Amino acid sequence: MTFQADKYRILITFLLLIYFPTFGSDPFKTLYDSARSTKSVKIANMALTKALESNQDSLMAKSYYLLAYLQNSDSTYFESLSNYFSALDYYRQMGDQPIQEINIINNISIIYTNATLYGKAISFLEDGLTIANNTHQHTSTGHLHYNLGFNYRNKGNEQQAEDHYESALKYFQSQENILEMSRTYTELGLINLDNNNFAEAKRFYTLSVDILEDGSHDKKIAILKKSNSLGFMYMQEAKWDYAKQEFYSALQQAGTIKHHVLFDIYDNLAIIYKAEGLLDSATIVQERSVEYADKQHFDPDYLAAYGFLYDHYQTDPSRSRIYHDAISNFALNLAERQQQLEKGYKKYQVEAANFLREDTEREKELAKERLRHYLVDGGLVLFLFLAIYIAYRIYRKEAKRIKQTNIMLKKLKRANLRV
Repeated sequence: MTFQADKYRILITFLLLIYFPTFGSDPFKTLYDSARSTKSVKIANMALTKALESNQDSLMAKSYYLLAYLQNSDSTYFESLSNYFSALDYYRQMGDQPIQEINIINNISIIYTNATLYGKAISFLEDGLTIANNTHQHTSTGHLHYNLGFNYRNKGNEQQAEDHYESALKYFQSQENILEMSRTYTELGLINLDNNNFAEAKRFYTLSVDILEDGSHDKKIAILKKSNSLGFMYMQEAKWDYAKQEFYSALQQAGTIKHHVLFDIYDNLAIIYKAEGLLDSATIVQERSVEYADKQHFDPDYLAAYGFLYDHYQTDPSRSRIYHDAISNFALNLAERQQQLEKGYKKYQVEAANFLREDTEREKELAKERLRHYLVDGGLVLFLFLAIYIAYRIYRKEAKRIKQTNIMLKKLKRANLRV
């Protein structure tokens, strides 16, 4: 998002607030809706300022969540993580917000996944799954299982990954979520491919393609993934010609599609050309491969691709330098992001502990206040009962005295009559 575009969006919002009073009758809502529609981080910050001024937990939670979401899209991961944590705290403070908590936890896990911090991602996702199971809120349970499967697979825990993917599939099938079913079939195909179960892998890839609507963008991507995986199967058996046929077919079908699966296709072709001793051809397709690297996710295959190109261009210092810098930036960016996210996690742990302590203190104060009310109210009730008892005793005593006086008067009256 360019500064110029952001500047005009802020100006338009400002003018609307000035010239159309009804438009700005609720400044927070105006700014919040504008930030959502324009995807402007600056306007989202303005909405957050209004929310903080209101001191309403619900508005602050919404604002922090939106800002975190937009910052993550804008690749400012540390700020995004920090604001997700703030949103999570406010939703927990409000209580009974399981869907919002689960969505935030899921988004936090993706940030850690993209930084290859799979253990941290798994920890958050399992917390989300616990909340979903305890509150019976299963709208996002399929996605939690899917992301757990992805992280476990990247950690090398194939069986746990498979279990979570199968659980995800059940939820997506119950929701008739065709796209997510297709994605899950693809991942189950990958696991079987890793385990050399080629027939089962092919079955899952076929399912991933057949379930989607003909001609749709998603189906085209699924076909590319299927062709890439079939080509990789042939590579496992050193059937280079069959593998290349699959990859060529995929590239022909790709057309103008831009997707990181194309990195895998070109990278696999480069591996075959290297095996065949065709280094010039390998270099050409390897250079094409890095054009499709997913900049938000750190994949070791990217580093290997940059490494090959760096070695190949040793005799050309200017080009070699390009790939040397790419390797350095890759390593530094990964280390920096991991360090920032670890720092963010520790900061959150401290803040969460402080929040819990403050919450406990608040509960203690409330308990003391309730006790004081009970004592005061109990004292008043006791006093009331005592006053009633005393009044009753006085009444009984006075009634007895009056009765005795009446008896004496009657006796005196009878004595007088006899005289």
